[in-house]
Amino acid sequence: MGLYLVPGTRANLERTIERPLDDPHALALIEPIVLEELGRRSGLEGLRLWAMTRPRQAAFDAMQPGDDVLITEKGTGRFTHYGQVIGKIENPRLGELVWPVVGENPWELIYFVRNVRRIDVPKATLLTALGYAANDAVAGSRRAKEDGLAQFVSRHGAIAEWLGVEAGTADLCPASAHPEQDFTGSDLLAASKRRVGQQLFAQRVKANYRGACALCGVTEDRFLVAGHIVGWAEDRLNRLNPANGICLCVLHDRAFEAGYLALDPQLRVLVAPRLDPASPLGRLLCPLAGQALSLPLEAPPGEAFLARHRARLLP
Repeated sequence: MGLYLVPGTRANLERTIERPLDDPHALALIEPIVLEELGRRSGLEGLRLWAMTRPRQAAFDAMQPGDDVLITEKGTGRFTHYGQVIGKIENPRLGELVWPVVGENPWELIYFVRNVRRIDVPKATLLTALGYAANDAVAGSRRAKEDGLAQFVSRHGAIAEWLGVEAGTADLCPASAHPEQDFTGSDLLAASKRRVGQQLFAQRVKANYRGACALCGVTEDRFLVAGHIVGWAEDRLNRLNPANGICLCVLHDRAFEAGYLALDPQLRVLVAPRLDPASPLGRLLCPLAGQALSLPLEAPPGEAFLARHRARLLP
């Protein structure tokens, strides 16, 4: 596997490395099939991305899933972030939207990383160990020299191991092993109307709830739904917000959507007064009244979304 040494500014690190990409306009610029596969590979971390400019084409072409990336934050004199490549695309429009401030060349050679970690490694120490001058500025993205990396690995072990970063576990087979998943050259938009990013949203929400219904604990994926609290058509800006989603089984998702169930501000179940407790559906749903929702790993249901749901469906 290769190693990439890249520079970064504080603003850009905050924008696309230290938090996932969640702008629906940006996500809409990625082909749905590519977005779905990237979501599978990134898991709960969401899409973290970085880029190179066209003069770095050779380094970009050599990049493969599984390669390590070390980012040095400008002005720190240290390598501050680690990530592992999961895919890449060439997409000038996406680069322009995500990183509007550019130099001589736009950010159009885009790659995605997972297993992002904050690190604190003196730049001079690592550069020297890789065969570079201690005062090398790392002014542009580069693929580390193979001989220097080989010597480093023979002395210290793999980069991730040396940093104490746990290696990822998702399938990172190179695109050549799966031609139908080749990520290059994807600057096309689907002509048909699709819910772009829905698959990524569903994966994030299900992972957030540990792959189980938050009310009954069902774990069989075919019976699970990552449902929106406020519907897709009702809130464009929060279509992909994980705090606007709950993982429920098919029955409880349909009941929530139809207004038979809602959640109070303490995330306890409310049952619609119109539901007859003696009916077949009532016998299934009424016992849930007052039950606490199983909390997710992060991004719990937003009260603003829950309030809108209660006001509309449980008057």
